[in-house]
Amino acid sequence: MVDQPLQDHKKLSARMISRIVKPLGGKKIAIGEVYGSWATTYQALPMFFTSIMMTNPGTIAEIDVVPHAEERGTYICKGIFWCLKAMMDGWQHAHPVISIDGTFLKGKYRGRLLIALVVDLNNHTFPLCYGLVD
Repeated sequence: MVDQPLQDHKKLSARMISRIVKPLGGKKIAIGEVYGSWATTYQALPMFFTSIMMTNPGTIAEIDVVPHAEERGTYICKGIFWCLKAMMDGWQHAHPVISIDGTFLKGKYRGRLLIALVVDLNNHTFPLCYGLVD
């Protein structure tokens, strides 16, 4: 990427820095074009969960949003919960102990992904429901 090895940062010119930094910005733009921006992805969540509930009758999905303080007409997602009907039906064939696990999300929007698990009669873990919380 750089024509010569750099030993001292004082020798860096603006042109050399721009050649290094520009590709990093280009990667973000390319990812945004392929996968969509964070904002458009969050806007698609209600439609995504509506389609899941229509194709899986009995599925429960809840999205908790609050109005954005600075941008009128936009909302902030505070939490999401979903449980598929098959997961609820599988609970009947599991040991009566629920384990809850979570992990931190590392991206533009921080939060936690939570999952409730049970152990079925074959001693395999079985997901009950998922949640995203702020």
